[in-house]
Amino acid sequence: MPLTLCTAGHVDHGKSSLVRALTGTDPDRLPEEKRRGMTIELGFAWRRAPGGAAVSIIDVPGHERLVATMVAGAVGVDCVLLVVAADDGPRRQSAEHVAILDLLGIARGAVALTKIDRVDAARRGEAAQEVRRLLAGTGLAAAPLFPVSSITGEGMEALAAWLEAEAQAAEARRAAPEGLFRLAVDRAFLRPGAGVVVTGTVQSGTVQSGTVQSGTARAGDALRIAPRGIPARLRGIQAGGAEVEQARAGERAALNLAGPDIRSGVVGRGDWVVAAAAAGPTTRLDALLHAARGAPPLPAEARAIHLHIGAADVTARLARLSPPQADGAVLARLSLDRPIMAAWGDRLVLRDAAGRATLGGGRVVDPFPPARGRASAERLDELRAWANPDPRASLAALLAALPFGLTSARFAAARNLAPEAVAALAASTDAQSLADVAAPGEGPLHLGPEAAKRLHAAIAAALGKAHAADAADPGQTPAALRRALASALGAPPPPALLGAMLRGMVAAGALRELAGRFMLASHRPRLAPADERLFARMERHLAVEDLRPPRVAEIAEALGLPAPAVAGVLQRAARLGLACRIAANRYALPATVEGLAAVAQRLVAAAPDARFSAAAFRDTSHIGRNLTIEVLEFLDRIGFTRREGEGRAIVAPIGACLAALAGGEA
Repeated sequence: MPLTLCTAGHVDHGKSSLVRALTGTDPDRLPEEKRRGMTIELGFAWRRAPGGAAVSIIDVPGHERLVATMVAGAVGVDCVLLVVAADDGPRRQSAEHVAILDLLGIARGAVALTKIDRVDAARRGEAAQEVRRLLAGTGLAAAPLFPVSSITGEGMEALAAWLEAEAQAAEARRAAPEGLFRLAVDRAFLRPGAGVVVTGTVQSGTVQSGTVQSGTARAGDALRIAPRGIPARLRGIQAGGAEVEQARAGERAALNLAGPDIRSGVVGRGDWVVAAAAAGPTTRLDALLHAARGAPPLPAEARAIHLHIGAADVTARLARLSPPQADGAVLARLSLDRPIMAAWGDRLVLRDAAGRATLGGGRVVDPFPPARGRASAERLDELRAWANPDPRASLAALLAALPFGLTSARFAAARNLAPEAVAALAASTDAQSLADVAAPGEGPLHLGPEAAKRLHAAIAAALGKAHAADAADPGQTPAALRRALASALGAPPPPALLGAMLRGMVAAGALRELAGRFMLASHRPRLAPADERLFARMERHLAVEDLRPPRVAEIAEALGLPAPAVAGVLQRAARLGLACRIAANRYALPATVEGLAAVAQRLVAAAPDARFSAAAFRDTSHIGRNLTIEVLEFLDRIGFTRREGEGRAIVAPIGACLAALAGGEA
């Protein structure tokens, strides 16, 4: 597994000459580079040591106007070879490149003190001390320094030995690649007879080449060109100029791509080649940032910047979300001017709007942040949980911070993981994994144990409050509970999650459900004492023998009470199943409704087609035409009958319909 290394350093300090001396390959391939004697584009070379260890070298330009190209070459490499000319010593771009390397998290490397053939021993020592001062406080502070000359060959043997040792150490250090395949494209070209070829450093995962049968390339892993989502088929992989079967995270590779929409000019620097299952593009990022070495603190006010991520350079607006931490780090929102690909942990560099100064950088902690509430205390707690480098600890912290849980798809997309990897992480926590709660394709919703306890307690408290306010409370609908919980929790729980919680609490015996309403298991709805006394008086007038439900006004007149007071008691009694609201102004006892249902049952039993008409019901019940229509519409409403053409059929037992009616509004 080859070591991937980039050069860094000021223009004209001998980076390309050093690569040529180490590999025999001139990394400056463009005519303009040869004419001007200056690296303009990324150059590439390979070195294979006698011991078998391979090194892939990316030579970057050192000019201040080409920092974007330098960043594109440095992203994702294993280590760096900082090149400083002994006669010049560290210069402006030496310092800026070191700052960028630090922001990119590159902490392994060495220093090549070049052009020692031009200076005496004293100057070599002075230059070495200048380099040490430059690197102090960075990840490269302890990097070995090799005085070398590409002209005389002095010191090259020691540098080559370090390269071989570093390559062997990198191979031993690398674990199995994690995450879905992603390659940041830094170069794309058309190869005659082969088609489109892209090169870049594999940022995560593995891509497997297809095999060739009967002269036709069989596709390996399904791929996409991102952020545009163009499907691609892998025809082959090269590394170091040779065909290979696979490319893994940390390796440099050239991918030969094919597909209906894959042609010259479609893919270029800044694009990504990703697994088909990888998440889509984003136009917002939340990141953990530091100011660059020697730069002022990142500004509190929003400002326009250049964002370098992967091999892309995109304009954006930076808005700080949190005050600086003890180490100077800040959480910030980056709003991009065009979509890009990003995943958790991707390193980024920020430069000013003119592209002249490096401001800072850091890493992505959430590539798909919400648009609203970006700087709320709750959101900042969530971001700190996202920032945890351990995916299991991050998931556990998120589930502790998020009151309504997190879907597998959301965590997988942000961390660039396969769904099965998220399932394994969730299983290692105490989270509840709820299926059929999230939207299709989102996977299960994972709810932390503390969040589940809070939600259970809030549901119980909301129901208890409703029961205490109304002894006749027949239970709360999920919609009413959501409104109550929004006040208690600060936001309403998603309907599907609330439904799952309610079903779970019913199964556990904490709640009872009646006609789609939920109540505490200990709650027994009853009329208030005053209502009970009034309803007992009303029952004598409701208990009719002729099946004719009385009007509210008739009951009120008989009792000498105001009609609104009578209507209120009857409404509350109907919610408990003690009475049935036949129409806006008529009520009946359940026994009367059963009698009316019995009329329909006799008519159905006598009819050849098991249906009855409104006229037949009127003539048999003797309740009159207008009341017949109201009664039949009521029976339809509670699900006892169903209108079919000019007749009606019985579709459910009356007892079940009356039981379901309790607490309803029919």
